[in-house]
Amino acid sequence: MDMQSVGIVEYYKLGGVFMHPILVLSVLALAFVLERLYVLARTKAPERLVWGRLEAFLERGDFSRALSFLELSKGLLPRVLWTYLAHYREGEANALESAEIEASRAAQVLERHLRALPNIANLSTMLGLLGTISGLIKAFFVIQGHGGPVDPSLLAGGIAEAMITTYFGLVVAIPTSACHGLLEGAIEARIQEIELALGKLRAYLEASPFSSMGSDHPLPQPSKAP
Repeated sequence: MDMQSVGIVEYYKLGGVFMHPILVLSVLALAFVLERLYVLARTKAPERLVWGRLEAFLERGDFSRALSFLELSKGLLPRVLWTYLAHYREGEANALESAEIEASRAAQVLERHLRALPNIANLSTMLGLLGTISGLIKAFFVIQGHGGPVDPSLLAGGIAEAMITTYFGLVVAIPTSACHGLLEGAIEARIQEIELALGKLRAYLEASPFSSMGSDHPLPQPSKAP
C-alpha cells in the first residue's frame, strides 16, 4: 500500500478498535475548549471601563446610579462589585463576605469543565499506548502462527495499528494539554482581576464611606441580584 495515498479515513480504520474512544475524546476536548472560550467571552467585563464608570458615580455620591450601572452590566466582575456595594449598608464585614461568596461562584463558573481537559489528555495517551500494545500482540501472534521466517507484509497490520493509535493519541493529548494551560492562565487572570477590582472598591469606600455623603445620597437595598 502506498502510504502517501492513504487518507485520514484509511488511517483511522488501520488504527483498530482503540481509535473509536480516542475520536470520542477528541470531540469532547474540542467541545470543552470551545465552551470555555464562549464563557470567557460572555462573562468578560473590561475592568478599566467598569471601574471608570463606577468611580464617576461614587465620586458624585450617586450610589443608586452606581448600583443600577453594575446591575445592568454584563459579566462576572460587575456582579461581584454589585454584591459588595448592595450589602455595604449592612456593614463592611457582611458586604465582604457576600462579595467573596459571589466571587467563589464566579470562579466556579469560569473553572467548570476545565479539569476534564487534563483527564482527556491522559486518557488519549493511555489509549494510544493500549492500541500500541494491542497491535504488537497481533504482530507476535502472526509470528507465532508461522513458526519460521515471516513475510514482513504479514506483520504490517499489527505494526500499523501500534503506531497509528500512538500517533492519534498524542495528536489529541498535546493540543488538549496546551489548551488547558492557556485556559487556566486566562481564568486565573480573570479571577485576579475580580479580586483586584473588589479590593479597589473596598479601599475607595473606606476612604470615602457613604455615611459621610449625607442623607441626600442614600444607598438603596436592591430587591434582586443581577
